[in-house]
Amino acid sequence: MSDHLKTHGITKQTHFARIHGYSTPTSGGNYTELDAWSGKPMPRARLTARESTRRWFVKSRQPFSLVESSDFQEMFIAHGNQCAYKCSETLRNHIYDDFILRRDKLKYDLEVNCVSISFTLDMWTSPNRKPIFAIIGHWFTPDFEEKEEVLEFIRVEGEHSGERLAEITMQLLQNLKLKDKLFAITGDNASNNGTLCYHLFQQLKEEYDDQPSLVRPQMRFHGKLSFIRCLAHVINLVCKDVLNDLKAGTATEAKALLDRLDKQHKHNRYRIPMDNSRRAIAKVRFYGARQENKTGESYVALGSRYTTSIHVGIRLSI
Repeated sequence: MSDHLKTHGITKQTHFARIHGYSTPTSGGNYTELDAWSGKPMPRARLTARESTRRWFVKSRQPFSLVESSDFQEMFIAHGNQCAYKCSETLRNHIYDDFILRRDKLKYDLEVNCVSISFTLDMWTSPNRKPIFAIIGHWFTPDFEEKEEVLEFIRVEGEHSGERLAEITMQLLQNLKLKDKLFAITGDNASNNGTLCYHLFQQLKEEYDDQPSLVRPQMRFHGKLSFIRCLAHVINLVCKDVLNDLKAGTATEAKALLDRLDKQHKHNRYRIPMDNSRRAIAKVRFYGARQENKTGESYVALGSRYTTSIHVGIRLSI
């Protein structure tokens, strides 16, 4: 079988490359990899040992201290090689250098290829109780190629007010020279987002006019008029209100009840009994990015926050 597959150009290396999105074997030379945002194949230069190690730590979000673990180093030795890094501080410094280099390239790209840009933003608390504020930029190149990039990902110190978030956003606009290019901001229904847009608009008006003027340059951002409420978040709020009005139970209760009924009937085409169990049904299916249990069904807590566009299908058994 192995010899037959080789006659068709299929080897262990080419199979590995195909299932991981590469267009050529990973044994050397340049290759093509699917772009994380667009999904299009993009040419990539083969990474060095240190570059690939840094990328693995970043993409898998591993602690830098792992590189100093004897077990981690032993894994490389077992493969007849040595890890390119042995010091966590060196690894951290080189990753930071990568960030600075990438930031400079981004500034140049925005200056040359971006006429106007829109932001999507959100704020949340991380599992280790750190308040995080993130901004993603969306723009089109002169060739009408859609571009997206994480522009800010920062821990917020102090008060989480709209004024504070406006300061962070303004600093980003200044650093990337985007003050006159900002077009719109999309966020959830949190009140501080409206305050953010108001204060950001007031700060920009000190340098720009929001109407055509012969005195000062014109900006594209118009404060709250340029604020777009996130559709996915609006759908989430609507679904929660509908389920509350129907006195539906939690996703955990629904999962337990439906699993029990599925097991009892051996199919999912049945009527819910006319008792208190009707109140517990709130079965939500997400088509697209979702988490599934062993039976393939998706159960998602309705209190979750959604910051990307998703197709939501709701089945209420009442």
